[in-house]
Amino acid sequence: MAKGDIHLDYNEIEQVSARLNSAADNMVPQLSALRGEVSRLLSNGLVFRQTSPKMEAAYQKFNDSLTAAVKQINSFAQQFKDIRQQMEEMDNKMASGMDKNSS
Repeated sequence: MAKGDIHLDYNEIEQVSARLNSAADNMVPQLSALRGEVSRLLSNGLVFRQTSPKMEAAYQKFNDSLTAAVKQINSFAQQFKDIRQQMEEMDNKMASGMDKNSS
């Protein structure tokens, strides 16, 4: 664990961001596939005249909500990468300013 108030491990930030993006990219298609399976089940294998349409609507709402949440994983990954980039630029700018001041 890092000590002090600020510590950035650029490689770790990039690795975690990549894993987050990969996870989201894999989960969204899986959720879509599961949505199709549930729809087929409620149309062919678990059919109740009144209940099945309501179950399908409820699952669709749940799936939409879950898909939206999973897509937010990409936002966190991007935030981490943006912080990394901004801090690297700030560090370079401060170092450059010190070079100018010491000349």
